[in-house]
Amino acid sequence: PIFGLVIGAAIASMTIVGAMLMTRAAGNRVGPLLLLSGTLLTVSSVAGAVALSAVAAPGPPPAGAAWANVLNQVLFIPPVVLLLICVPLIFPDGHLLSRRWRAIVWLVVAALAALTISGLLRPGPIGSAELESPIALDGSETFVGLLDAFANLTSPIGFGAAAAAVVIRFRRGRGVERQQLKWFLAVAAVCAIAFPIA
Repeated sequence: PIFGLVIGAAIASMTIVGAMLMTRAAGNRVGPLLLLSGTLLTVSSVAGAVALSAVAAPGPPPAGAAWANVLNQVLFIPPVVLLLICVPLIFPDGHLLSRRWRAIVWLVVAALAALTISGLLRPGPIGSAELESPIALDGSETFVGLLDAFANLTSPIGFGAAAAAVVIRFRRGRGVERQQLKWFLAVAAVCAIAFPIA
């Protein structure tokens, strides 16, 4: 129940704030990213609950349970990346610091694609329900390992760039923007403590 409350509160807050930003700050990309993150986490959580319920029921789980489990597995990471890398890169005005920062965005997109493909093709039990993906490829361990290694190598670059973007904006910021960044850093500090504990 505690996990459900925490996830539910996180999903509700990012979805509500994302929707408010989309209506009140049109053109700012932070709102759509928050709304997308909330939506993906909602679908991932529902799919995970469906898969776990099917596994807990007597008898063999139906074929749909494996697909729900894959959906849970594949849709969980993108919202985390959007929140921890993409939002900091564009906060608070919704734009990158300069065109050179687009390379980081493309690196994040490539890492997410690698994780998604590895999650779909990975043989053996995956996800919270520990069911095999219906489209897993036998003998793809090496390929999946390479995709995972690429994602693991690029993750620190993405997180580091996100942190650097916030620091640069804070040092350059004045007035309202600096106050927004102070609130952002306060929330980030809470997340930095709560995320590893969770």
